[in-house]
Amino acid sequence: MRITKLALIACGALLGHLLVVPAFAQNAQGQPAPQAQQPPQTPQQHAALLKEWLQFSANQIRAYEWTETTVVSKDGQEKSRTVKRCYYGPDGTLQKVVLQTTPEKAGGPPGILPLGRLAKKAAEHKKEEATDYMKNATALVHQYIPPAPGLIQQSINNGRMGMQVLEPNRRARLTFGDFLKPGDSLGIEIELPTNRLLAMSVASYLDTAADAVAMNVAMSVMQDGTIYVARSVLDARTKGLSVTVENSGHRRIAP
Repeated sequence: MRITKLALIACGALLGHLLVVPAFAQNAQGQPAPQAQQPPQTPQQHAALLKEWLQFSANQIRAYEWTETTVVSKDGQEKSRTVKRCYYGPDGTLQKVVLQTTPEKAGGPPGILPLGRLAKKAAEHKKEEATDYMKNATALVHQYIPPAPGLIQQSINNGRMGMQVLEPNRRARLTFGDFLKPGDSLGIEIELPTNRLLAMSVASYLDTAADAVAMNVAMSVMQDGTIYVARSVLDARTKGLSVTVENSGHRRIAP
């Protein structure tokens, strides 16, 4: 299935690289994570520490291997499922080994196939169109996650940063408007007062605002305090397409 292959490649690259470590943890080389002298109070202080963590996080995931399960759905129905083992090779490139895959589930009533060459050609065209759309949508969101510290600062400089307390002394959301495009939004949920990253969300569009693309990312933490992307959902509603990626079974690779 062409949708599946492109979605797996793009989403895997998108979601496999983000890893954030709380202030009490150490990176793969034993170096301490960034930490503030005082607990951050203002939105600007939270954003500054967040940028340090994002810069620090790039090498963290290289010390682990994990299992990635990707499900591609169309109009709420699962079309394919692929399971891969993920790890970084000696040359620093992300490696993915397919462990299990299921074929595309055909649409339409059981036992009924399109008749004639014209119907077959129309079906192939529709699949090609959906494939291109998902490829473009995934590439777009890849520009948001992991968030570029420079774009975060640009949003701050333009006065487009906001902070909403979700639970007093527990959770807050940093919002960066006009992050990449006019009218878009990147949301980052953090834990107070540690500034630990909990979740992310993206609201954007392709060519026009009517062509909306959304993504929600849930984070989780390992026993050593390492934060990783646990589950992400890319939703292209105008096409009825979605890609769900779950990362699990993380374990440190012996040096």
